[in-house]
Amino acid sequence: MSKILLCAVLILLTTGCASLQQHNPYANYIINTIEKEGGGCFDVTIKKDGENVTVENCFTKEQRLQLYHDQRYWTRTERALAWTAIVCQVGDVITTKLILDDGGSEKNPVYGSNPNVGVIAVVKTIITLGALVVADAKPLDRKALLLGFDAASCAVLAWNANQL
Repeated sequence: MSKILLCAVLILLTTGCASLQQHNPYANYIINTIEKEGGGCFDVTIKKDGENVTVENCFTKEQRLQLYHDQRYWTRTERALAWTAIVCQVGDVITTKLILDDGGSEKNPVYGSNPNVGVIAVVKTIITLGALVVADAKPLDRKALLLGFDAASCAVLAWNANQL
């Protein structure tokens, strides 16, 4: 029963918190231009009345920084996805310890068959921090990166919970 409850909680965490929100493509274009070209004036082609219209856009330094800051801010969904990844990684370490204490063995060839749980915790911490740093550096791809990391982390936790 506890395995089913754990899997249900994981599914709720990963699906309930992971609603994908589409970024504004126009804002994405502006942010990409600011990151690549440093901002200033640039042309944007938009559709108006079925025809392509080119519009020149100029931003002050303060406006460019504000647009960049707005895109760098983590939304509530992104923070929930990050916490889901952390919870799944911690759960993986705990379930691995329980399996090892019951006489089981680790299946991951990187750790060996009877690893030190402290080493696993350190490696998981480094991997999680690395994933969060990459997600922070790639604001336009953050949700997709976090969803992928959550899926992998929670799948490993579900596998371990099934072995208990």
